[in-house]
Amino acid sequence: YSQIKLSLTPNKTSYQIGDEISINFSTTSPLKSGSWVGLYKASASHGSSKEYLGYKYIHEANSISHIFKAPNEPGKYEFRVFDSKPDKEMSSISFVVVGIDPREISITINSSEITPANNFDFKIETELELGKTAWIGIYKSSAPTTTSKGYLSYTYLKEMKENTLIMKAPIEVGDYELRLYNAEPGILLKQEPFHVGELNLPGLSFKLNKKVY
Repeated sequence: YSQIKLSLTPNKTSYQIGDEISINFSTTSPLKSGSWVGLYKASASHGSSKEYLGYKYIHEANSISHIFKAPNEPGKYEFRVFDSKPDKEMSSISFVVVGIDPREISITINSSEITPANNFDFKIETELELGKTAWIGIYKSSAPTTTSKGYLSYTYLKEMKENTLIMKAPIEVGDYELRLYNAEPGILLKQEPFHVGELNLPGLSFKLNKKVY
């Protein structure tokens, strides 16, 4: 059989939920054309190729790298390499996924007053290295937290400048929330409520030139 070598990049003892992990595969001689690598819980049976959480084909490559996203459930996992049908496990490499404690993240709204359709800024502070696809969305405060859908607008954390993000407030007065997710679609990490108030424009008034048209 082929001598198979597996490694992970970045090379860490554990990965955060939603992190990008690259599995690097090399072999002394190519596997069959339908060979593939799968992502599994470590507890999944080794006697079957079922129960995978994700997969990508290797085919006959001698050396290849594939990027997977770390599952959003903390725990022990493995990448397993299979020869083509009938699927035979050839090699595996294990890794650990850890959760993110919301207490390690703070969101502070800098704008003292937020008005409809105007920009406001806020600061996100954490020592964690959140993934490239971490994002923050604006939601109505009544929007369910069981799904990341329903946002009014969003932006990625990679748009931050010195930990500060700028977003545009919704056009309607009311109560809203900033919701921070670790990835797409991701896990909800943090919520920060805010209120959009009425515009206060003293001295501005309108008058019709007649009452009937």
